Amino acid sequence: MKNFIEFLTYNKRKKKSFVTTGTGVDFFPFNPNPDDIFIEDIFQSLSMQCRFNGHCSSFYSVARHSLIGSYIIQPEYALEFLAHDFSEAYISDIPAPIKKFMKQAVKIENKISEEINKKLNITFPMSKEVHEMDQLMFRMEFTYLMGSKEFQDEKFPLSKEDFMKEVEISQKDTKQEMKNRFLNLTA
Repeated sequence: MKNFIEFLTYNKRKKKSFVTTGTGVDFFPFNPNPDDIFIEDIFQSLSMQCRFNGHCSSFYSVARHSLIGSYIIQPEYALEFLAHDFSEAYISDIPAPIKKFMKQAVKIENKISEEINKKLNITFPMSKEVHEMDQLMFRMEFTYLMGSKEFQDEKFPLSKEDFMKEVEISQKDTKQEMKNRFLNLTA
């Protein structure tokens, strides 16, 4: 085999390199098929995945991160922000410092994002505005959930009190809110 992707494509044919989703679909992250992408799987997975690899003061899901940012960003970018981490439903939320050393994983994530966004008719690649909001969200989350002093003087769009009220929303309610938000933004 010439490379890692060839190896994984070979394993796909052998039925080894897939993720089974909540709806029972075998999703092949190394060769994503839009027919295997179901929005319900994305809502379920992202509402169950904790940001910061679980190393934060409270459970805070990728879905809640996407929801909060979709309300804060300018309305024309709300859907794109809501969907910017949809690929993580299939490959998990890999911490940014680790991703820097996993170039193959980033390529795989980008291919999955491209297929999801194409299927859902969402901008790809990520716009500058969404990237900037994602960075702002990180700084706010890192300050409020991780106790970082690095960004403590920055003015955030939510107070810590308001942010923590958002964090306290249950997984089940977050999943439903993400579904409702997606349906409203795509109506």
